[in-house]
Amino acid sequence: NKGNHWAEHVAELAVLRLEMRARFNASAMGQPEPFANSLDATLRAMWQRWCAGLPPTPMNE
Repeated sequence: NKGNHWAEHVAELAVLRLEMRARFNASAMGQPEPFANSLDATLRAMWQRWCAGLPPTPMNE
């Protein structure tokens, strides 16, 4: 069980806690403006394709 593991590895857990904010800020969810802009552009492209009668295409990163 994970709870028992972390109870026995408190020092490792402390390191994870210290690193969490930096890891979150480096992720897409920690950068809401670029994430929202990318989502907006993707949805806009999907809408334009639909309005033009074009078939769906795979989304790229």
